[in-house]
Amino acid sequence: MKVHPVLLIIIAGALYLSYALYTQKSALRSENTALSEAPPAEMLAASSSNSKSLSISVPKQFSETGRKQVAYLLKPIAQVPFSSHERSLCHFAYIKLLERSEEGDSLGPVERLKLQLQKSAEPSAAAVLQILSDAEKNDPKAGLKHCLEFIDQIDMAKPSGVAAQDKLPALAQLVPFLYGARFALMEKDDSEAISLAQEGMPLSRRADDFGLGDLETIYYSSDQCGADFNLYKKAAADLIAGVKAGKKGEFRDYSADLLKSLGDLDKRSYHVLNARMGGVLLQEYSQRRIEAIEDAKSVRDRAKECGDLAVESEAGKIAEKLAHP
Repeated sequence: MKVHPVLLIIIAGALYLSYALYTQKSALRSENTALSEAPPAEMLAASSSNSKSLSISVPKQFSETGRKQVAYLLKPIAQVPFSSHERSLCHFAYIKLLERSEEGDSLGPVERLKLQLQKSAEPSAAAVLQILSDAEKNDPKAGLKHCLEFIDQIDMAKPSGVAAQDKLPALAQLVPFLYGARFALMEKDDSEAISLAQEGMPLSRRADDFGLGDLETIYYSSDQCGADFNLYKKAAADLIAGVKAGKKGEFRDYSADLLKSLGDLDKRSYHVLNARMGGVLLQEYSQRRIEAIEDAKSVRDRAKECGDLAVESEAGKIAEKLAHP
């Protein structure tokens, strides 16, 4: 039987189309399997040390709740300075329990840094001073540009083993990441703000925790951890004011609010360590010295794990003082 040529073409076309669809399905199935077996975010982050963004495990944008948490950081830096360990709940507990004076240097950390950099012969010192100047002028666009340029210089220098900021003070090394994260927020670049905040946290721990509370607020507000940083700030301020006023009857309320504000924060979080040090203070005031000593030692050990030098030092001295008054 003779088959018409047109019919042969139609049959061949149908067979080819079926084969193409089958091939496409197989490829998609393989791709989905590969995706489902992909390594977790922690492994990806560890195996990609040269990756520009380290915020693989968190969203690239803030939720409505997260945006409210970071709202205070949208104000000019000169108007709302970065958080400082000198004003933290942990440091307040340290001052009270060791009976130290609250009087300190009249210059803040940034002002001291500026004076230090102005005398420095390091070329990178000028770049840090420029970023600080951008903050004073409230110019987040130029500030973010200068921060990212400096960070690029650092990244380019890494293969040679000598980073551009290696000879700068610890706080100066932190500046492009800390200020950059805040400038990025002002410029509505959520992804960049989150990434810079995550990269800046280890640097902050080596710079007396300067700005660490703000960096954590940016990073964890994107992580849906359930923490309420506005409640934390209020509870910490209320606790300090209450202790100063001798309102011991309200200690239970301070503790409840601090605990509620933490949500599911990482146990090494600066906010968690501060809240626990507040608990040590209240335990001592409530004549529960044994619990206070054990908790202070626990906070010291946890701070040591994450490289938080300031908290480790103060918690250790508090534990020693309570154990040997």
